[in-house]
Amino acid sequence: MHARTGWVQIPPDKIDEAVSRLEQVPEGFKGQQGYKGFVGLIDRANNQGLGISFWDSLEDLEASDQLAVQARTSVSGGDTDPGGRLVWEVVVDDEV
Repeated sequence: MHARTGWVQIPPDKIDEAVSRLEQVPEGFKGQQGYKGFVGLIDRANNQGLGISFWDSLEDLEASDQLAVQARTSVSGGDTDPGGRLVWEVVVDDEV
């Protein structure tokens, strides 16, 4: 399994809007081959958002990269992808 982390900086007055947009991100990934799940996190003190999506394979993750760019752009409230992206191999998966 692989995971993609993506983060964005959010204007302080747009945090609640970003939370609403972050809640919609999983809908964009559902139906994509290999999609396993999504976790969204907000750091209100530092005006940042972080999303973690989980995928069966690296190929499935990479095939969804454009959707991830759209999600980061939406959550940040901007017109361009303002954030960063890292790809991880999941070596421990202890579900909450």
